[in-house]
Amino acid sequence: MFPLYDNVPSLRVPLVTLTVIVMNAVVFVWSQGLLPMDQQALFFRWGFVPARIGQLFTRDTITVILHADAQPPGPSGEIPDQTISLAPRPVEIALTLVTYLFLHVDLLHLVGNIWFLWLFGKSVEDRLGHAGYLILYLFGGLAAALAQGLVFLQSPVPIIGASGAIATVLGAYAITWPYARIHTLVFVALVQLPAYLFLGGWFLYQIVSGIVPSDEQTVQRIAWWAHVGGFVTGVLLMRWFFALFSKERYTARSK
Repeated sequence: MFPLYDNVPSLRVPLVTLTVIVMNAVVFVWSQGLLPMDQQALFFRWGFVPARIGQLFTRDTITVILHADAQPPGPSGEIPDQTISLAPRPVEIALTLVTYLFLHVDLLHLVGNIWFLWLFGKSVEDRLGHAGYLILYLFGGLAAALAQGLVFLQSPVPIIGASGAIATVLGAYAITWPYARIHTLVFVALVQLPAYLFLGGWFLYQIVSGIVPSDEQTVQRIAWWAHVGGFVTGVLLMRWFFALFSKERYTARSK
């Protein structure tokens, strides 16, 4: 199933959503210009590595291998594997809880995230206002990373991509407009699905995929539990954020 558009009107320009989309695109284009091993280093350094949570207590340095088989041989022949060290720096670890949201591994990864963010984010931003929406998005990204990290506490596999924060937006949308009509492409047919059914099915799929993965590598490569944690965060916080940031403004505008 692929969502195309909904029937929820937006009355303001979604400046935060558009800015986040542009930032993701710019970072992606820049990262694609790096050599493969340099791109690996970028993902390890500025993606969120769950094992780095333990560094805050053990103060150990984590050494990771950058695989040369992803990079073409140089003029002098084969390039050997390299290693980088991730030091136990609390500020750097905290920053990765934000920077990981702007890194994507390939174009499909980026475009899928951007589309879901645009489709559902503009309505949530319209309801919360720019500031409330930005805080919800970033807080959701933090919660999503920690959810995945707590499930795979010792994992050295970096989490990258905006999908955890976008899952927070989906949860916020689901609790606010459960009966909105999502025009969805199902195989070759265009159908209208209520948001609670489309997003509820999406959420259930994340849980099932996290519990019954095809293998350990797959479940760590796709951050299913980040999606679950982000979605739950959006469901729990949306009404509180609405009351905190924009209930009075939104009510006055609707009269």
